Amino acid sequence: MTNTPSSYVEELIRAHRGDGQTLRTTVLENGPLSVGPLIESLPNERGPLLAITINLLADLDDRRAVVPLIEVLLKEDWSSHSPTAFRERLLHWISPSFRRFMKDTVEIQRAAARMSAARALAQLGDPRAIGALMAIRNDPDERVRAIVGEALNRLETLAAPDNAP
Repeated sequence: MTNTPSSYVEELIRAHRGDGQTLRTTVLENGPLSVGPLIESLPNERGPLLAITINLLADLDDRRAVVPLIEVLLKEDWSSHSPTAFRERLLHWISPSFRRFMKDTVEIQRAAARMSAARALAQLGDPRAIGALMAIRNDPDERVRAIVGEALNRLETLAAPDNAP
């Protein structure tokens, strides 16, 4: 298995023949050794592979993942696979209805990435994430807003001083 950032998670999946539970177990057993390659792969993963990467990082409960997850949360156009010029030429040749479908698909993937990142940041419980979550609390997607609200509540609860006697 090579550790090139763009193929790490995909190769993990292949090595475990798509068995999510054994993949997760292996990553957790490797613990801190898994964190670096997963963080390196974040900028290169898309769609389901991005969600898997984010969830694995959350399960590892390592604070090194907080800043990279904040970057995923705030990234504007993480979903673009190809250079802009090629993508624009491609969109020019396809039908308007298919263009709308592609745009909707990108928006769905983008919202899913933001939801996964917000959940992971809440799970990691690091107060550094509060500012990033506040920045997207008015996201156009209501599902993202709901998850961000839950994440903020969790982080604010964790940051509150304990009032127990």
